[in-house]
Amino acid sequence: MFLHTVDLGKQPARLFMNPEQRFQKDCETEMHRDTYGRPWSLGNHFFDFLLENHLEKHHKVLDFGCGAGRLGIHLIQHLDKGCYFGIESHGNSLRAFSEYEIPKLNLASKCPRLLFDKNFNFDHFETKFDFIIETSVTQHIYDDSMLLRAYQNISNVLSPKGKYLVSPRLRFSEKEMNNLGLKYERDYTSHFMEFEQTKYEAKTYWSSYTKHQF
Repeated sequence: MFLHTVDLGKQPARLFMNPEQRFQKDCETEMHRDTYGRPWSLGNHFFDFLLENHLEKHHKVLDFGCGAGRLGIHLIQHLDKGCYFGIESHGNSLRAFSEYEIPKLNLASKCPRLLFDKNFNFDHFETKFDFIIETSVTQHIYDDSMLLRAYQNISNVLSPKGKYLVSPRLRFSEKEMNNLGLKYERDYTSHFMEFEQTKYEAKTYWSSYTKHQF
């Protein structure tokens, strides 16, 4: 017989809150920042990596799997008004981004656009993107038909000179990606020195794709 136990020593009051109260309490304690596996500060590293790849203020950027804004808050601050777009399938993470992180940093004036979506409807924004950045989203999709749709939709909204940066590296072959309109460019390994000598992985492995011109 399976017995479910609850540790009442950890946020006991939270157990008896309704979902809305729990969400508000989690924002107050910034619990959403602790759900990524690696620390929130990794967003700084991802942002620096984009700068190294020639991100400019006027570029249109799609943050695929934007979560609670670990990378997004840095992008919104850096980019010109209306240039940041985020898409996320986890509702509370997106709410934490829009209702806590953006107001906290006074970023609403930059007019970021956020979409709650589970079906890779990147064309919702009616925009061609100079950069599409993804960290650990398609890695967790095991249905190849869903992966094909995701990559095809990425290809459809990537600008002719745009770049798709993804971590970790994809399991689809270079030929398969090429057939979907995404041309393999190169692999990168970035290092986050802050994580050296810690329990966290200090390296991030990336692949870069550009728009394939048939």
